[in-house]
Amino acid sequence: MENTVFYLGSSVTRGEGGDTDGVSFAETIAQKTGWAYCKEAVSGTTLVQRDTGDKSYVSRLALLDFSVKPRVLVVQLSTNDFAQGVPVGRCSDCTREEDCDVSQTAGAIEYIIAYVRKRSPETKIVVFTCPLAPAVPFYAQYAAFVRGTLQELAARHGFLVADLFSMPVTKGCLQPDGLHPTRLGYEKLFVPTLLNALKNL
Repeated sequence: MENTVFYLGSSVTRGEGGDTDGVSFAETIAQKTGWAYCKEAVSGTTLVQRDTGDKSYVSRLALLDFSVKPRVLVVQLSTNDFAQGVPVGRCSDCTREEDCDVSQTAGAIEYIIAYVRKRSPETKIVVFTCPLAPAVPFYAQYAAFVRGTLQELAARHGFLVADLFSMPVTKGCLQPDGLHPTRLGYEKLFVPTLLNALKNL
């Protein structure tokens, strides 16, 4: 198994706006470790799949080549699911792709787990949450999922949660929208937290 990390996400994984456009924690972690990486990140996308072949996480997962047996897949818990009001669903016993309800956030996460474990069982999976300003309209809904359903999913399906949502956010770490990190936010919050998670795995 190579020291390769796959990243699957939306704008926070991509690096969106401000002084970060196109560059995020993924590039910095690669520079610090020398590990190879592949970043599949499209801004504005959801975990849930609405149509076959859309730009959702579920659809874009097939763009990552798991035949290389990456050491880790790092998945962003998209804020877009909550901003767009999609059904978040609940934890289930789903372990096969075809049985997972990809129209719901929880089911989409379960699909990703099942998909990866079928193709590369040795690959570890990390799901990271995003820091948000309390003024963000869907803050409470995101918090409830992070503290409830996501923990249940992790316990049942055996993946690691890197919880940046629950970390204190210092001034200057988020852009004015309260959603997207600045370069400082990536450096102070994302890189050390995710790097620690990857090294512990």
